[in-house]
Amino acid sequence: MHYHTVPAVLLLWLSPLLPAQFDMIGITFTGQAVEFDSHTGAGALLGPTGSPSALSGHNATARLVNDLFTTDRTPVAAGFQHHLDRLDKTTGHCTRIFNNVGDLRGLAAHPSVANTLCGILDGTGDRLVSISVATGVVTVVGATGFAGIQALGERGGQLLAWDITAGLLRINPNTGVATDVNPNVGTNGAPIQFLATHTDGRLLGGQRELYRIDPATGVPTLIASIAQGAFDLRGAEERVSFRQNFGTGCASVTAGNCVLTVSGTAPGGFLTASSGGHLAGRLGVLVLGFDNRATQGQTLPFLLDGLLGTVGCTLYTSIDVTRFGTVNASGFCNHALTLPTASAGLTLFAQHAILEPTLPGGMTWSDGVMVRIGF
Repeated sequence: MHYHTVPAVLLLWLSPLLPAQFDMIGITFTGQAVEFDSHTGAGALLGPTGSPSALSGHNATARLVNDLFTTDRTPVAAGFQHHLDRLDKTTGHCTRIFNNVGDLRGLAAHPSVANTLCGILDGTGDRLVSISVATGVVTVVGATGFAGIQALGERGGQLLAWDITAGLLRINPNTGVATDVNPNVGTNGAPIQFLATHTDGRLLGGQRELYRIDPATGVPTLIASIAQGAFDLRGAEERVSFRQNFGTGCASVTAGNCVLTVSGTAPGGFLTASSGGHLAGRLGVLVLGFDNRATQGQTLPFLLDGLLGTVGCTLYTSIDVTRFGTVNASGFCNHALTLPTASAGLTLFAQHAILEPTLPGGMTWSDGVMVRIGF
């Protein structure tokens, strides 16, 4: 098999898959961990967050690099004491790491300070705080100017929050001051208790239902109920790698529409990409891209028929890296890629193109696959 040389820096974007559909994990106020799909809302109970002792009072979650965090509370004579926990993304179990962090109604990674979370401290007026995950020290940054903030998230270096009256807010992480992203929108009736930025670029929010939120306008769009609305989620974050085929490939020689199958392991292992139904010995190309919205000024998906003379063939990914190979005697074109350990959490898009002289245009293109490396 022959390959183009791929620069080492681009290999950091090569992504494997895990078979799990449930790419999100959420927690309830009553001490349950829930896994669910960020595209369909399908979900299921993982189990209790406390083991062997019960935990409850979870009110926020955050991802900081590869670690997930949440909160819990315990009753004391004066009311409740609130704690910070580390959340296991596989089991949903919580391990308490710091006591007395305050009644936090939102958590997010600090946009610019390492090993630090931001939180919304509930009170007469909501205040932004920072929390060191090394020491547990909580520092008040400042008043937000709002009193109904229930969720916090970090996206592209910005700190975003959701207020139950105003809707989406942008918070200055240095002062705590919050600004309404769109005063004309409000919540649009969306009951949102968590915010999470997905690696595919979507800003997600929800409680019993899952919404996609436009970060520019603050408008929430319903995706689906989460696990049929069975759980009152107070926090949620992305948890595992995933695979999602999208689009439709054009005809192969013997196997109908060309379908790309991608599988793999964690960083340090291999990613494999394969499609079948081809003529043995023909040239096959694995196309890898960082975007499925545009390439070289052209909006994706892009119908290739007018350009190449094919029938029903579509380009689904930007063409950033190509890897060439040969169809084997069984009619399969296979590629195996080593995944660098530094590639955890990265996302890309993949597609196959196979030269097939018996087909219109002399080639076939597969559907697209979105893949993401686990942690």
